[in-house]
Amino acid sequence: MRAAAILAVMLASPVAAQDCDGTTAEMIDCGARSLDLADGELNAVYKRVMHEAQAGGYAEEVRAAQRLWIPYRDAACAAEAAPYDGGSSQPLIRISCLTRMTEARTEELRMFSMN
Repeated sequence: MRAAAILAVMLASPVAAQDCDGTTAEMIDCGARSLDLADGELNAVYKRVMHEAQAGGYAEEVRAAQRLWIPYRDAACAAEAAPYDGGSSQPLIRISCLTRMTEARTEELRMFSMN
């Protein structure tokens, strides 16, 4: 039942427009693909923001913030998934969290952009 609720959250994500029905393993694979898409979008936006930041003289601040955000995201998602340790839904919960936080960070980075 919890996996279905997590799946609903994943499918509500802007990047995760894939059909993630099936077994838990299939949902985890689908979630991993959604995370890959979110990560690709984050990297593209970060590259654009860094180009602008270099031109504007604030690249080091953006880079430092991003370097701090990555371990924060990983730790926050590990904590979110920790109550499900050993359960089959734990990886799905972790992947869902990583995707959600990556998408949120992408939107934050877009706010840095002047274009």
